[in-house]
Amino acid sequence: MDLDFGSDSELYSLFHRIPRDETELSEFHKSHAEYDGRGIVIAVLDTGIDPSAPGLQVTSQGSPKIIDIVDLTGSGDVDTSTKKRAQDSVLIGLTGRKLLIPSSWHNPSGEYHLGLKNIYELYPKSLKTEIKASILIFLFFGKEEKRMDTTASFSNGRCRSCNVRMIVAFSLLFFLQKTRLDKQDLDSAESLLKAADEMEEYGPVADCIVFHNGTTWVACLDTTFKGNLSECRLMSSYREKQEYDTLTKQDLMAYSFNIYNNGDLLEICCSFADHGTHVAGIAAAYHPDEPHRNGAAPGAQLISLQIGDHRLKGIETGTALLRAINYCIEHKVHIINYSFAESTHWEDNGKILEAIRDAAFNHDVIYVAAAGNEGPALTTVGCPGGSLDACVGITAYVSPAMRAKLYSLRDRLSPMVYSWSSRGPCSDGFCGVSVCAPGAAITCVPRWSRSSYQLFNGTSMTCILSGLPDRTAISPTMVKLAIENTAKPLEDIDDGCKLASGRGLLRVTEAFNYLERFASKLERHVHYTVKVGDNDRGIYFRELAEVEHVHLITVNVKPVFSEKAEATAMASFNKVFLIRCSSGDWITAPASIDVAYSGKSFKIRVDPRGLQAGHVHNTEV
Repeated sequence: MDLDFGSDSELYSLFHRIPRDETELSEFHKSHAEYDGRGIVIAVLDTGIDPSAPGLQVTSQGSPKIIDIVDLTGSGDVDTSTKKRAQDSVLIGLTGRKLLIPSSWHNPSGEYHLGLKNIYELYPKSLKTEIKASILIFLFFGKEEKRMDTTASFSNGRCRSCNVRMIVAFSLLFFLQKTRLDKQDLDSAESLLKAADEMEEYGPVADCIVFHNGTTWVACLDTTFKGNLSECRLMSSYREKQEYDTLTKQDLMAYSFNIYNNGDLLEICCSFADHGTHVAGIAAAYHPDEPHRNGAAPGAQLISLQIGDHRLKGIETGTALLRAINYCIEHKVHIINYSFAESTHWEDNGKILEAIRDAAFNHDVIYVAAAGNEGPALTTVGCPGGSLDACVGITAYVSPAMRAKLYSLRDRLSPMVYSWSSRGPCSDGFCGVSVCAPGAAITCVPRWSRSSYQLFNGTSMTCILSGLPDRTAISPTMVKLAIENTAKPLEDIDDGCKLASGRGLLRVTEAFNYLERFASKLERHVHYTVKVGDNDRGIYFRELAEVEHVHLITVNVKPVFSEKAEATAMASFNKVFLIRCSSGDWITAPASIDVAYSGKSFKIRVDPRGLQAGHVHNTEV
């Protein structure tokens, strides 16, 4: 029976596992089918994307989905500065193996750059454990049919001697006629398997070959481990032809190359965790035959920038992050999707935060970042998503429909911000959260994980930008303003406290309409900094002594212009701002301020003495 999964069918809504209705995404796609992310480039700064994962091959327009894959950590780098020439079509690799050069290879110079790489260094921990167990089973039990049922015990890391102990007990109880030699034989087998538990398997080492074919640099990884290069794929840097292959049929690990320094450095790119691929699927997966599996922007293209280091268990490094930001500026990326968020001593300062500001305010890169997963306590937002004004900080929301579809819960519960999602404010009073968005989806994961689709967390807002007729007239500040001003307030969640949900739930259609209506009236190259007292960004009282008296606090508002702004715009700048307090009579402020290029300061009076104890009181001026 043929089932209709078209966007207008009932099955579409029933089976899709990427939340759409919560953010008006379904409505937006019905009204603007052509605004599906086409023309937008998203850089996913994460654990790497598997180009072989379902839905990540082409866009809705037939263009390559992933246009570049780069490992910025250095964990996949191979030194290929050693140069050799082949003798009778044979090269001696750095492993000592004889490498047979295929006749189809064209190398005008005759010079080959050689290196080597331990394959286990390219595996995530779970895959390495599985492959190592498979190798040990083969070593001890031989061919496939002799492995019996011990595979599960090996792959799960349990003691490999348990089966032998059972055999020993069984023999003592029911086969007492066995000779002492038989028992000694079993004891020896048990000792051997115990030794196998402690044996370290360092894994295979592959030869790497790099050369120039007269047109471009190409590379080959000897995945036969026997020198049969004709069975291995010869590929150029991924960005040139989007070429990739799998290491072996057993691991299904997709890999690609980048070649630098005139062939002296080979970069092997592999996804070391499933999170980056999952985020890519939420943002832009395209399934022509299964539209209910499509991401938020199936027409968008992706760039995989790996910043999590294999050698540090996936932790991102400052060097890798700075490289990624510079890459995005150089290649004119439209949106950065960043899922890492950690605590920091300096929430508003530092070289990395300055680089993010530069990308957003001077180069028009929209930086979408997670607020963090350290909730539900106050002041748990991470950096940079929850601490930097240049980012669109997203916190995770779950609706009743998501509970039913994604988590298969029987009871229909109220919507909420996930308890583990971080809450504001920052320690200096900055709110910390821009908006909330659906925080879970079932979409594609790497093939090496032995799954096609899994449930993880993630958000995307790409299609807001893709539908705008003139994206060059839109800045990240304007996009953030549209998202925050059109979000749906969540009054029933955490008593309406914006420290949990920010301005509310993202609404794609409303944000798009806001930009269409007001883009021409908003400043293109200016944003504002608000400093309170001693360089804080808000007012935050937590101690008893702070709420026992009235405070008179100075607030400074200053416009900050981007590098693209002209001097005449700075000289003529003048704005009048009305000042309103969102709630409560415990704060008083002037009715308006007049702001010029040099900025403006004013005072507000805060009287917290009459507030109810034991509650969070939050308001905005």
